[in-house]
Amino acid sequence: LIDSQTNILNTHSMDYDLHLKKKESKSLFNSEYVVFIDQWGPFHPDHKICSVPFPCSSEEYYDNLNVIFSLIEDKFGYKVIIAAHPKSHYQEMPDLFMNREIVCGETYDLVKNSKFVLTSQSSAVHFAVILKKPIIFLSLNSNRVNEFDLQVECFASKFGKSPIHLDGKYSLDFDTELKIDKKKYLELFEKYIKTPGSPEGYSWDIFADYLESL
Repeated sequence: LIDSQTNILNTHSMDYDLHLKKKESKSLFNSEYVVFIDQWGPFHPDHKICSVPFPCSSEEYYDNLNVIFSLIEDKFGYKVIIAAHPKSHYQEMPDLFMNREIVCGETYDLVKNSKFVLTSQSSAVHFAVILKKPIIFLSLNSNRVNEFDLQVECFASKFGKSPIHLDGKYSLDFDTELKIDKKKYLELFEKYIKTPGSPEGYSWDIFADYLESL
């Protein structure tokens, strides 16, 4: 399907289209907070579809998250807001995050106005790259080899980082964790988000302009 006569049209990801659409809009979130980009944890349907069980119980997963959320809230005085995964049903389990605010469908805005971002291996971390927000990566247990933690470790390595293991026996060097490696962010931006030199417009407009030029 691709040969020497194929034209390559440089554009960007849908995440960047969303950035273009919303970057000038007024945010709904103006308080000081940290955002956790949720992935629906042990309840995500992909675990069943792919026959890869989640490596710990829901109780352990959410208990450990709440421990680190409380640590951050005590350290900085910022509340932690949950950017819920679009497939999640937290309205059916409202107590999993100990009454913290859970918001669905507003991940970009939540990242845009946050102090920093907490995540595991969500692709929505692209918003943090675009908006140049510090990121702390969270995994499960350093003593329990599992696919989830391996994925988180791979994700974090792209930023020159190692994940923080939620096993209840960690210490966080926030000065190190909240530093941004500008070179890494630029590399990720150009490799996964926006092709260098591509037009600054919606990807569908770029494509439509190309078709009109033929």
